This record gives sequence, C-alpha cells and structure tokens, in this order.
Amino acid sequence: MKNLIIGIVIVGNFIVQSTALHNFSFLGVLPNTTLIIIIAFAIHFGEKKGAVIGAIAGLIQDIIFGRAIGMNALAYMLTGYFTGMMSQKIIKENIVTPILLTAISTILNACINLFFIYFLGFTTEVLLLFRETIIVEMPYNVVLSIPIYIYITKLINSKIMKQEYY
Repeated sequence: MKNLIIGIVIVGNFIVQSTALHNFSFLGVLPNTTLIIIIAFAIHFGEKKGAVIGAIAGLIQDIIFGRAIGMNALAYMLTGYFTGMMSQKIIKENIVTPILLTAISTILNACINLFFIYFLGFTTEVLLLFRETIIVEMPYNVVLSIPIYIYITKLINSKIMKQEYY
C-alpha cells in the first residue's frame, strides 16, 4: 500500500507540475516539486528507497518532458541516494532539515544535470543555468519544501501508509 501511495503522489505531482504550476513561474523558472518530493521521501525512508523513488520519478519525467531518456532518472536517483544517506544523521522533525537539504540538493541536481548535458553534447549557457538554479530555483524550492515536507511527513505517519496487504 505504501508504494501505491508514493506512486500516486509522484503521478499527482506531475499532473500539477505540468498544468497548474506553470501559472506560478517566477522569472521564467518553475519550482522543482519533483526534487522536493524525492528529498522528503528520502529523508524518511533512507538511501535505498530514496534512490528508487528518485529513479522512477526521474524516468517518468524523462518520458513525459525530457530530451534524453535517463538523464533526470540518474540525477534524481543520485540525489535521492545522497539525501537518504544523510537521513540517519539528521533530526527529521526539525523543519530546518528539509530546507537545508533542498538547497543543497537543488545545487547538486543542477551540477549532475550540467554534467550530463555537457557529455551528451547539448549546448547550454553554464552561467545562465547556475543563475537560474541558484538565484531563482533554489529559493523557490526552499520555500515550497516546507509545506511539501509537512504534507509528506503527515502522509507517512498516517494509518494508510502503515497498512500492509498480502
């Protein structure tokens, strides 16, 4: 049941991200709610499940929106894994935790994507990418990480996530 709920959250995020969220772009940049959701789940479930959730969410994003299949899948998988590794050393109930991890992961994800963009031969403005990521997307993600983290935490602690069906 837990995996089904996680899948519904990811698919629901893509529906919102591809429809309603476009109305909330700031300086032409949208928040990366997929990254925030992966971080929230990785904080609660650890590196293995964080990596799996990241890979699946990234693959879905690649299929729907991407130019290259696997680029976001690998970037989100690595982000979910590294965030999950830190989950054993942090206080999950502290609201500062998702804020800091979202800021760090936004930059990490941008670096991983830039690495793949370069080696896949795509052309991009490196300074523009970092300006958009660090100056616009990171603060946007940090602000949204608070309500999303609170929602994911409540969902994980709910009765429906604790039910097991055989």
